[in-house]
Amino acid sequence: MRKRSIIDNLPPRTRFYSNHNCCGNREFKSVSFLFSRCGSAVYSGFRQLGIVRENRGQALLTLILVMVPLTFLVFSPIFYDNQMDLYDKAKAKFYAYLDRIQVEGYLTTQDENAMLSDFDTINCPIDEIDCPRESQGDSRVLRNDSVTSSLITVRIKCKPENKGLSIGGLVGAGAPGDYYINLKGSVISERVDP
Repeated sequence: MRKRSIIDNLPPRTRFYSNHNCCGNREFKSVSFLFSRCGSAVYSGFRQLGIVRENRGQALLTLILVMVPLTFLVFSPIFYDNQMDLYDKAKAKFYAYLDRIQVEGYLTTQDENAMLSDFDTINCPIDEIDCPRESQGDSRVLRNDSVTSSLITVRIKCKPENKGLSIGGLVGAGAPGDYYINLKGSVISERVDP
């Protein structure tokens, strides 16, 4: 009785595939390299599970399983880079107006209008401004011996016009409409006289 080869243990369909498609008519036991090359094709995960019986279906399933994560991995960094660029622009404008507030003792009406206009030009309109403002009838914060009474804290909440990444929910991100940029800073007033 002849010794059984590894080929004899395979189902008939895979025996045909291995003998006629990639390995020629050679025996697996005589050429181990060919066995490993054919074995990867014969023992693919989808064929073992019996999910896909045709090569065309296997290619489609593989394409879907590869393209979904790849799409997410490509667009997430692009979106993140755009949002960080917008954040940097907003922060630069915020600090410029924070310096003006430090000199004036509050946010003047002229500076407030200019700030709203500047933030609109970078597609990041301001929703809320929390600081002493001339338009609200607040008095100037004057410099004196107490640091705490001379301190001006400014908070701005901006809502970018381009919404968040829709598929960000797959990794736990909030709804795209809930995305805000919050900026906060404090300065000591340099204004001496009202």
